[in-house]
Amino acid sequence: MKTLTFYFALRSPYSALASDLVYAAATSGAYDGKVDFRIQPFSILSPSFQNPTDNPAKVNYIIRDLPRLYGARNLPFQMPDPFEVDFSVPAKAALAAQQDGFGVAFLRAISLKRWSEQKNIEQTEIIVETAEQIGWSGDAARNALTDATIADAYQQAIDAADAAGVFGVPFFIISDGTTEEPFWGQDRWPMVLGALNA
Repeated sequence: MKTLTFYFALRSPYSALASDLVYAAATSGAYDGKVDFRIQPFSILSPSFQNPTDNPAKVNYIIRDLPRLYGARNLPFQMPDPFEVDFSVPAKAALAAQQDGFGVAFLRAISLKRWSEQKNIEQTEIIVETAEQIGWSGDAARNALTDATIADAYQQAIDAADAAGVFGVPFFIISDGTTEEPFWGQDRWPMVLGALNA
């Protein structure tokens, strides 16, 4: 069985786009059922993280590019306000959602709350609302935010991302138990699907 690990960061608009692509593929059967699918957070605190907002020219380009990219997916785009929040909070909820079988759906929904609806995804009420919208338990989402086991899983996920050589998001790694094949960027998703179905 192949394993697909999707490294995400809720700070990233490109990670949000990837979550929409991954969700669409998962719900349409675009890859066969012989895939162990995992989502893993990547932290901006990682030593390998390079902040794209450090380059003003890049920021200006990204601001112009994002409405085009979101429009191509028929998604509204709004710059988050506030921009910086504690992303570990919704990421922990995403890990709990994954344990309950709602990982991809929650990741997509909470990402779009941020990038399409300008919601502060650090807020408990937004996390609970998102959980209930996808059919997951709002109580489970709320409890995940203070669950020591989930906090440990979050730290382990950050360490695993560094160990895997993840340097940005979205980042995908396909493993067949012998070899690993990495892909960086939401534009690589067709290649990821091809490799999964090969």
